[in-house]
Amino acid sequence: MSEPVASLKNPWLSLPTESPFILPQDAAVLDRFPTEKAKLRFDALPIPYFGDPRRADVVLLTLNPAIAAEGIVAETPKETAEHRASLTFESEPLFYPLNAEISQPYWTQRLGRLLEKLDPQVVAEHLACVEFFPYWSRTFDQLPLPVPSQFFGFRLVEEAATSGKLIVVLRGLKLWGLAVSNLLTAPIIVAKNPRTGAVSPGNLGSDAFDRVVRRLQAPRGQTGRPA
Repeated sequence: MSEPVASLKNPWLSLPTESPFILPQDAAVLDRFPTEKAKLRFDALPIPYFGDPRRADVVLLTLNPAIAAEGIVAETPKETAEHRASLTFESEPLFYPLNAEISQPYWTQRLGRLLEKLDPQVVAEHLACVEFFPYWSRTFDQLPLPVPSQFFGFRLVEEAATSGKLIVVLRGLKLWGLAVSNLLTAPIIVAKNPRTGAVSPGNLGSDAFDRVVRRLQAPRGQTGRPA
């Protein structure tokens, strides 16, 4: 197993407070790939993860924050504050896009079937998502990889798999399998259609979706969550 997350410094503590929002150590690598770097956006806060994989019961894996046709939707001051807090696992709730004062459509749509089954607050406190690459782009399209900050996310996922969290790979199974040494030997769920990003019976399969629901419902102490 790699070095424990607890012994690593969270790189996102060094994120600048003003645009461009790029970690210095990542910039040093990306500067060597000017063509690829030009595909990225640094005028919006990166998204390395939502929630806390160390405390979550279900961890979603995806690729990177994607720019929609209408561009990056500007955050409200409340969203920005919670986004910043999420980088140090202090947002309220942990999966802050489900905060009732924010309720981001992207996530409420993709988690809609879960939210029909469970109290949104339960989902928001027991769910996490880790992005393979943290910076915004129009498409993933084999961006310059890796950059140093990614390894913190990889270790979060490695520890989640080791501790028995339920891992749901929504996008990028091959890349995640190469980056996280124990992922493909862990009991994981793989989405059928990576383009939708939906946590639903149709995308995961009915049995797998029910597993996600049961895990999120499970009382504290039955899922390996730290007390």
